[in-house]
Amino acid sequence: MKHFWLIGIVLALTGCRHKELWMGGEHFATIEVNFDWSEAHTLPEEQEGLSMSMYLYPEDGSAPLYYELSGHDGGRVRVPFGRYTVIAWNHENDAILIRGQEKAATLEFYTRPQPLLASLGLTSTRAPRPTEASEERSVLEPGPLWTGCVQDLEVSIQAPLKWDVPVEDAYIQFSVGVMNMGNIVFVSESAFALSSVCASYFPFDRSLGEENVSIPFDGQIIEDEEYGEYIMGHCTLFGHCPKDEQDHWLTIYAIMADGSKYYTNVDVSDAVHPEEPATIDPGDPGAPGNPPQPGNPNPGIIDLNLDDISFPNPFEGDPSAFTRVDEWLTEKIDIIMN
Repeated sequence: MKHFWLIGIVLALTGCRHKELWMGGEHFATIEVNFDWSEAHTLPEEQEGLSMSMYLYPEDGSAPLYYELSGHDGGRVRVPFGRYTVIAWNHENDAILIRGQEKAATLEFYTRPQPLLASLGLTSTRAPRPTEASEERSVLEPGPLWTGCVQDLEVSIQAPLKWDVPVEDAYIQFSVGVMNMGNIVFVSESAFALSSVCASYFPFDRSLGEENVSIPFDGQIIEDEEYGEYIMGHCTLFGHCPKDEQDHWLTIYAIMADGSKYYTNVDVSDAVHPEEPATIDPGDPGAPGNPPQPGNPNPGIIDLNLDDISFPNPFEGDPSAFTRVDEWLTEKIDIIMN
């Protein structure tokens, strides 16, 4: 009789299809994530140590899941069964702060306050600015940022185990060259500030925040055999004109060899808002130290050349384009940490 029972058990085991055992807990799947950079105008290879982060937002509204992936190509993540909206970005960017991460639609990237003359080592001061931008906050430039968002991705036994997440530029490169300058020999240090650009970015729908801010950035005196001496500046932006088209002013700050301080405001709205939009092409983002080239086809790059600006000669008088400032005005700035 025992032999018949044993034979019955063997037949039962060999005749059944194996199924995953459900223990009442959560089921998981290992997902292969592939970041697709084909639509990005700047390439991740230009950034050393680029790594990616992801938030996975469950369809049921529960708390998002956070993952970090080394490198920019992708990797594997273990995800509970469900449906998700995925938002990815490069997490090695120390300039970027995040808020509103509770929901995909409210996830917002922004940067901390930055004094207008921080690049000149004057971190506790502010400087004169255009009247139109007098009430704008001054904030840190965002740096290179790439983001991707894909909705309605399923994790289940039947669903594909590979996700392709398109990644696109979430920043603009702004470059300015001040060429053919008079009295550049008297310039000791310089800095720039660009007004009325957007303060934040929402990756869910690739929209801009509603606040206008000013972005300060460094000016470098370049000596070149072909172009002579000129001042070059580079910065990055989330974008510009959150609501309506705004006038954009570039302020040039200069400390002269005798310690005197000057500034001038230049309306650069036509350069920031070209009449003919640029065509979509990967283009060449250029390199710091090279003057901007007009007609760059990359829509993620704004190049601006300013010609025939004469700096003051502190020993002979001041040109009308620049205004002298006896002292920079002091201001207390509260740093937001969240």
